Parts: sequence; C-alpha cells; structure tokens
Amino acid sequence: MTKRTSQEAYALRLAADVFINKKLILTNAIMPALRVKKKASVIVAAHRMSFRTGRVMQEEQSIQRAVTRLCIQCGLLLLQHGAESALVDELSTRLGLALGMDSVESAISSNAIVLTTIKDGQCLTSTRKNQDRGINMHVVTEVQHIVILAEHRLLDYKAWKNALASSARCVIHAGWWRLWSVSPAPAFVS
Repeated sequence: MTKRTSQEAYALRLAADVFINKKLILTNAIMPALRVKKKASVIVAAHRMSFRTGRVMQEEQSIQRAVTRLCIQCGLLLLQHGAESALVDELSTRLGLALGMDSVESAISSNAIVLTTIKDGQCLTSTRKNQDRGINMHVVTEVQHIVILAEHRLLDYKAWKNALASSARCVIHAGWWRLWSVSPAPAFVS
C-alpha cells in the first residue's frame, strides 16, 4: 500500500466535499487532481463518487417530478370544481413548498394550468388542460384539508397522492349517487 501525499489527500477530500454536498462540479474536483503525480487514483475515486451522486440526483429529480405532478393535479382538481384562480395558485404553491420544493410558480387560465417547480436550481414545468366539471365545494374543501395535512408534515408526497386519489374518487361517486337519487321519476302521460 502506497502512502498518499498531502496533495493527493487534499484532492480526495476536495472531491469528496464537492460530491457529498450534492454539487456536481467535476471541474472543481478534478482540476486539483490533475496537478497531483498519481492522477489515475484520484480520477477513479472522483468517477466512483460521481456515479453515487448521479443516482442521488436521479432520485431527487424523480421526487421533483412526482411533486410537480401532485401540485398540478391539486390545482387542476380545484380549477375543475369551481375554485377561484387565487385559491388554486395559493394551494398548489403551499403544497409544493410543504413537499420540499424551493419555489412553485403557476399560470392559470380558464382552460389550462401551467405549473413550474424549482428545487436546487432545477426547474420542471408541466401543463394540463382543464375540463370544467361544475361547482363542487366538497372537492375544494377536501383538497384544502389534504394540503393542510401536508403542511403539518402528516403526509409526504406518496401518501398525499393516495389521499388525493381516494378523496376525489369518493367525492365523484358520491356526487353521481346524489344526482341519481334526487332525479325525479319519469312522468307517464295517459
């Protein structure tokens, strides 16, 4: 086993610090290593670290993608069921911040919603078309309740997705049942 020089140790520590802090800046990690006599060992160590960091970055991007989908699904449900645009913007932003995003920006029109989440400088934008489903304040209050649970850290993004799906499904079925049970019987004219 060979003894490392102080320059090699410094280069390894620098590379480890850069990758541990989740800042994938290979130039800062490799440039000091190029000045070291034994470049190969330092470059191999930095290369191994970059694969671990790549997996972490992919996981973070998939989480950001899931949170973006949930935020836009939240906004779309609110918009479809008659919530005003200020409430749609506020609740989708609050949800994104509660689920760990740095910033959530949205543009809302009567027939579409565009939502962008920002996490660690990475932006992800999604657009959904709106189909009006009439005014249903029960859906709006259910979504508000679920957003409050997420803000109090009682739901993470996986549990939030399940809660929203089951809540929306029950409300829609309950609405159809009420519509069917209240409709008058056909009148027979003799």
